[in-house]
Amino acid sequence: MSRRRSAFTLIELLIVLAIIGLLAALLFAAFGPARRFARERSCASNLRQIGIAFAMYRADYDGAEAVVGQPMTPEQLGLPLVGSELFRDKYVGGRGILVCPDFHGGGIFRDMPLDSLYSTYIWSMSEEMPRPYRFSTRVGKQGNGAVVLYCESHNSAEAVDRLAARWQTKKELLLHLNGQITTKIVPTDSFPQDW
Repeated sequence: MSRRRSAFTLIELLIVLAIIGLLAALLFAAFGPARRFARERSCASNLRQIGIAFAMYRADYDGAEAVVGQPMTPEQLGLPLVGSELFRDKYVGGRGILVCPDFHGGGIFRDMPLDSLYSTYIWSMSEEMPRPYRFSTRVGKQGNGAVVLYCESHNSAEAVDRLAARWQTKKELLLHLNGQITTKIVPTDSFPQDW
């Protein structure tokens, strides 16, 4: 009586491995957009928490309400200074919320310690710009709808580069003075006063 051993041949093993590899590639391709969407939602959650922190800070420091037609500075509105240590530690609760989950390093943030005052979000409250671009001018035109900070970390480096002619638009997540979060597709050569 001869016993026959049942085992896989090399060809069968290679076919099974190829099928598993193909299925894994399909799954990774399907999860890519879902991961990107999850990072955007996490960023929007960070912006929402920063908006709540702005509201608490404004209430504590008697910030005035924005009125359309009346230009107001960040100080009049009761907004904190960019990089305020008090705002970061007491109202936001650390630097974690001030960093977009889609930010992959680079620029001035590459060598920053985790307890630094900087944020990967772009604060648009500058009063040092020429008059049409100042924050107070935008508050006068848009009231509580003025953009306080925004995030463009969800774009590739080429999309953010204003010199790249092939990229016409970029995606921005915006935090408005009233705490509302919006997503806009804007021209690459535009600025918050245009939104």
